[in-house]
Amino acid sequence: AANVARIAEERQVSVSIEPMHDTVIYADRMLLARVVDNLVRNAVQYNRPGGTVTVSAEVEDSGSDDWTSAQTVLRVADTGHGIPDADREKVFERFYRVERSRNRRTGGAGLGLSIASEVVRLFQGTIRVASSSPDGTVIEVRMPGGRLNVPHQAPVAHPAAS
Repeated sequence: AANVARIAEERQVSVSIEPMHDTVIYADRMLLARVVDNLVRNAVQYNRPGGTVTVSAEVEDSGSDDWTSAQTVLRVADTGHGIPDADREKVFERFYRVERSRNRRTGGAGLGLSIASEVVRLFQGTIRVASSSPDGTVIEVRMPGGRLNVPHQAPVAHPAAS
């Protein structure tokens, strides 16, 4: 979004989106966009001046198990200062801020990751801090998904069409 681009430019943080080819996530487009916006906004806001944010996605196939579906794994990686171990689960709680000294003007309301977490759960997904160190953080979102145009999957007919 334009607002995130403005913040990134002010902080001299570069944002790159890796090619996602035929990756699909089964979710509402507008709500998923809100999740990605919140994740990228946080990655920019809590990054180092001159840092980077990388957005990537890949499909993890279900393998030979017919009872499990493929998942799309979306990752937002930054080069910020990291999240302390004790705070890694708490960052998804409403109004929680790792840096207590940040106020609404400089650090937001503490709702972005909470909203992202609720949306992800709504679509049977998970969100977590996949890794974090003084060199950066990776937030990982796993949601039902797959690839476009997978030849071995037959289309499902809608019952009303029969």
